[in-house]
Amino acid sequence: GRLSGPLAAKIIITLICFRFLRKWVLYKIDFGVFKNAIKLAIPLIISAYAYIPIQSLDRIMLERLNNTSELGFYSIGSQIAGFLLLAFMALFQAFEPDFYKHLIYNNIKKLGTNIFFFVGFLVIALLIFLFTSSALLELLTSGKYTRAYTYANIIALGSTITVLVSLVSSIILANERTKLASLITYIGGLCSLFIYPILIKLYQFKGAAYGRIVIPLLMLITGLLVLYIRDNSLLKKHL
Repeated sequence: GRLSGPLAAKIIITLICFRFLRKWVLYKIDFGVFKNAIKLAIPLIISAYAYIPIQSLDRIMLERLNNTSELGFYSIGSQIAGFLLLAFMALFQAFEPDFYKHLIYNNIKKLGTNIFFFVGFLVIALLIFLFTSSALLELLTSGKYTRAYTYANIIALGSTITVLVSLVSSIILANERTKLASLITYIGGLCSLFIYPILIKLYQFKGAAYGRIVIPLLMLITGLLVLYIRDNSLLKKHL
């Protein structure tokens, strides 16, 4: 039931989008273009599955600690931080077309300005969330689960880094380097298999929350290294 709601909404939105697109777009299937698109998409599809342990492995391992009460606090904090991530990703999707445009036309000044305002907004919104999360949790849970804000704050920081990972990936994808972009997620998924067990063993529930910071941070570092080492021409050209 929880999953069917978003599914129904996406189906409705998809139908509405197709209805509007019919006014401006003439559909024609070009199998040559389709074949090239599939080649570009396959690494991204595989990387989407590699992202599953990053988002889910922590709760799977925490459940085995048999502390359902604390798991409830963790889940609530994670869900609240997830709302912040959703808002950040929506903002990123609003900026993303401009990022691509400036990258393609090598307009470094406008690209830098957009990135500055985008990252600045993320930082300000994150700080506001950190200072108000306790009151927000008290309001939303009628004071019953206010302590979940400690987890929400930690995971919110990780969510902000995750959006920065998307920003770096967009720079790579703008040049159709899908394999390099997928490499970031592959490494994140692989690292999660080791980082979550270690941090949860050491710090239990807070360790899992710290993992939500460490893993995207490693992904961000990987993305920057990909730009600098594996594809230095992109870094010189665009940044």
